[in-house]
Amino acid sequence: MQSSQSPQVLRAVLIIDHLPDTAGKAEIDALPKSDQADVIALLATWEGLGILVFNHEISLQMVDDFYSGTIAQSWRKLQRYVEELREVSSRPTDWEWFQWLAERMQEEESARPPVPAHLQHRNWKRPS
Repeated sequence: MQSSQSPQVLRAVLIIDHLPDTAGKAEIDALPKSDQADVIALLATWEGLGILVFNHEISLQMVDDFYSGTIAQSWRKLQRYVEELREVSSRPTDWEWFQWLAERMQEEESARPPVPAHLQHRNWKRPS
């Protein structure tokens, strides 16, 4: 999971935090080129994690523990952008695994609302 926590991805999280919900291609294209590159790195990171979860290389629970809120925010902020990219490129598969992962995370939260770790595991004991 450390490989998904690059400075570029962390910058992208800060960048999208300042975007309106459902930012479109025009809003992303208006960003400085370095910010656009960071956003693409974030998309690629979520895409890669989606593939890894689908192929059972890592668990959905682990991704949820690391990134549930960040992935949900990313999809909320970038869904329109992704859809517009697909339209422009005529490739409905662009960022498909990011969308798949975001939808799985939404399903998880719908079935079981998130409980913060400091509450859920407050009685945790170190194994002997």
